[in-house]
Amino acid sequence: MRAVFFVLLCWGLPLGYCSETRERPSVEVDQAFILNSSPTFRGYFYQGSDAGYHYFVSKWHYGADRLFKIKQSDLRLTTQAAYGAGTEIRVYVLKPKSIAVKPFAEIGTQTVYIPQQTLTK
Repeated sequence: MRAVFFVLLCWGLPLGYCSETRERPSVEVDQAFILNSSPTFRGYFYQGSDAGYHYFVSKWHYGADRLFKIKQSDLRLTTQAAYGAGTEIRVYVLKPKSIAVKPFAEIGTQTVYIPQQTLTK
């Protein structure tokens, strides 16, 4: 019984838990939201902002989700939510045609979007 528990624990830890939040330096901000065509990629999600950072997670069907944060001075958002309030809003790298979205941030020449009905000022 212990062996089964140990095997399940060792197998589940790397697959199901988030890694440490990684800070994206200002030179990497333009690479934070890349178009990912992997079938296991679920998308980018905004988790909120605190006094210094915006928090995001890239989610995967298999493997650990990847948490990252970007300094507020490196990324201007059109609207914000408090970090830690349970906020999780899908961020779209391309403007979807099937739902109404609004611009969320401009990163160089790229615009990322969130659903229209979220985070109203």
